[in-house]
Amino acid sequence: MLLTLLSTLLACGGDASVTISPDFHDWGEVDFHTDECMDCSCTDGCDSQDIWITNSGEQFVQLKLPNGFDHDHLCIDGATSEPHMILGDLEPSEQILLRVSVCGYLPGELNIEGDEEPTPVEGSMRITDTDGLINTSFDWSFVPVRVQD
Repeated sequence: MLLTLLSTLLACGGDASVTISPDFHDWGEVDFHTDECMDCSCTDGCDSQDIWITNSGEQFVQLKLPNGFDHDHLCIDGATSEPHMILGDLEPSEQILLRVSVCGYLPGELNIEGDEEPTPVEGSMRITDTDGLINTSFDWSFVPVRVQD
């Protein structure tokens, strides 16, 4: 199922709009005891997902993550989280690819086998443009677990 989110506002000279695909991803249970996730890094991470952002409007946009991204839980390949992080410039119909991975959890979120249930982790990565015409988000969730066989 392909979910898209359109954020459209009218402006002089045409509309400003982006489409995010997918606009939500649930990684499900992420086992931080596997070889892949024991030492997650942004170059490989845990189950990286491609997030496509397309300029579906009629005007140039410069996209940014005004709050950066949740670096305690996620990595974006090739990026370091910082406030007002610029994603790039897009002409109409151009795209940006973000390769997003689960990379960590906070104390108290991880289950220990035989203990209480793990805490689901949820978040949102807000995406805007420098002119204030676009305000949308990529929502995400996962459940950090550690399965020891």
